[in-house]
Amino acid sequence: MKTLIFFILLSLKLICCDEINLYIDKSFNTNIKHQGDMHTCYAHSLSALYEKKELHPYWIAFTHKDRLLHWSPHNLNFSLLSWAYSDVKKRGLCDKNLIDDSIKETLNGIKYNNDQFFYFLQSYFLKAKAPKKLELFLKKNSSDFSQSWKSQEINELISTIEKSNDEKLFDYLENNIFKHCKNNKTINRVLHTSARAFESNKKLAKIISAKLGSLKPLSIGLCSKKTYKKSAPFNKNLKPRILKAASSNCGAHYVNIVGSRKKNSKCEYLIRNSYQNKWAHKKFECFCQDKNGEKFNCKTSSIEKGTKILGCWIPKERILNNTYDLSYF
Repeated sequence: MKTLIFFILLSLKLICCDEINLYIDKSFNTNIKHQGDMHTCYAHSLSALYEKKELHPYWIAFTHKDRLLHWSPHNLNFSLLSWAYSDVKKRGLCDKNLIDDSIKETLNGIKYNNDQFFYFLQSYFLKAKAPKKLELFLKKNSSDFSQSWKSQEINELISTIEKSNDEKLFDYLENNIFKHCKNNKTINRVLHTSARAFESNKKLAKIISAKLGSLKPLSIGLCSKKTYKKSAPFNKNLKPRILKAASSNCGAHYVNIVGSRKKNSKCEYLIRNSYQNKWAHKKFECFCQDKNGEKFNCKTSSIEKGTKILGCWIPKERILNNTYDLSYF
């Protein structure tokens, strides 16, 4: 009888909504910058699962070599994030310092962060190589990077790239940015995935509660268009779950779950995006960090300039109903 009571209590704990915030409980401070329009949300989300183990998001994207979303809804074993992780395991883990040194060497004093630098490379090789056209494209499509685009810096980087004689993006990355990534470290961790078949919301909530209770983040693939809008419909009944991602109005996207809380008798998850700007509807409360490093709950409609949005509190039902992939270590 005691054993039965123990398992009942344990089960209740696993599906409850504990007050957990990994930014506070475990000093989860993996930087959020701005991935731009690079379709690398899965790489940023997977990188965040490693926390301080330094799995570089653009090493993930590079080894995967197919950054655009190609869904296979009839293959229930499909998960973009686990697919990319499988590619990384085959090639091994490249030391983040080696990558950062190559980037620093290429930038030669230009103050772009990694996200802005890789956005530049993608724009150069895939959009426009002529300096004026490239500058126009960058200023029009990515004006919200912290460092502004300047003609002189753009020309300097174009000159550096041209000296390599590489005509394709991945050739340039192979020969210049990831040139020291040889004899890479072996990756032995096992990535678990769920939420692609007929799993219930209750089962997913149980997994999420257990991982957060162990102070571990999770990666989640969801339909962002249906999750973040004020009156977006829920995708609750579409099964298998992976079919959600194939929906034309899904907005398939990968984020991280880094906390949970109960508010007004309802459970909410703290969702960490690969953007630090205003991405959720203004009615949602978010978790922010000011210029001095202080963390606090905030409303996106009233935050001051320079404040970073670390995550937003989204109702549990909105998250679970629109989920098509759940991954964790």
